[in-house]
Amino acid sequence: MLVLVPLAFRHYFSAYLLWAWAGLISLNSYLYGFMMSVFYVQIFALICLGLLLLNKNKEKLTGTISPTSVLFVLVLVHGLLSATFAYPNLYQNWELYTNMVKTLLFCLLMPLIVTSRFRLHMLFLVLGLALGFHGVLDGLKFLASGGSHLASGIAKFGDNNHYAMVLVMALPMIFYLYRYTNGRLLKFGFLASGVLVSLAVVSTNSRGGLLSLMVVALFLLLYGKRKIAALFTISLMATLLFFWHPTSGLTAWQPFSRLSKTAPLWDALRLGSEQAPLRLNTLCWAVATTLGKHLVYLMSSGTSRAY
Repeated sequence: MLVLVPLAFRHYFSAYLLWAWAGLISLNSYLYGFMMSVFYVQIFALICLGLLLLNKNKEKLTGTISPTSVLFVLVLVHGLLSATFAYPNLYQNWELYTNMVKTLLFCLLMPLIVTSRFRLHMLFLVLGLALGFHGVLDGLKFLASGGSHLASGIAKFGDNNHYAMVLVMALPMIFYLYRYTNGRLLKFGFLASGVLVSLAVVSTNSRGGLLSLMVVALFLLLYGKRKIAALFTISLMATLLFFWHPTSGLTAWQPFSRLSKTAPLWDALRLGSEQAPLRLNTLCWAVATTLGKHLVYLMSSGTSRAY
């Protein structure tokens, strides 16, 4: 922090990058003692907002109101109404709303700050490094354990399914960095990071993460300019996954076997410990759909009734 805070004060773009990096790398998960309670993300966010308001760097800030920005504002207003009129005793109600506000504020400032290709490349670099850090760690653990490592995720991101989604969303940025970075050593590093992050997605034992990983692989084959390199990478991944047979613990086959057992849907909905998460998700979707179709809320004087 003694180094990063002065760096953030040099320019609002530096503070913006540190804001993104501190939020995605989840510093509090790797620290001990009193450093765990420090609000790193808020510190860099306040520095960035303060420098923007003061315009210390004397730059002309230009920005347009795009339809996406209007949509973000509407989502904020909708979230505020939902949090205000929500049921009582929801202890995470305002916490989740404030998290959404901070995320959308970061996105609203992006057109104002990221105004050049260099800044866009730097933003992708910071995002790729922050998210890839977790994936590389779990990917190395997956290799070192012979495929038996189970990535349980980070408290900031949620359970293994949310963690898998975060890692999959990092893959396009990592491959972008591989494509547009000069230097063979750096390109090899980003390529290796992409492979390790993909292995980390498998180690989460998430069926949704595995399906998303397949979609990303298909996208690279169909729309990537270097189809041979993409095919080689996907073949390497398939070789590592399908020919790894550890004797105990989680195997690289387990997410595939769990995915195959989800069809047909009626069989997957039967009671069973292994299919309980899928059954619970399906029931939640059914309840949410029923509520959306048939519930009418009447709100008055701070109370609500449903019919």
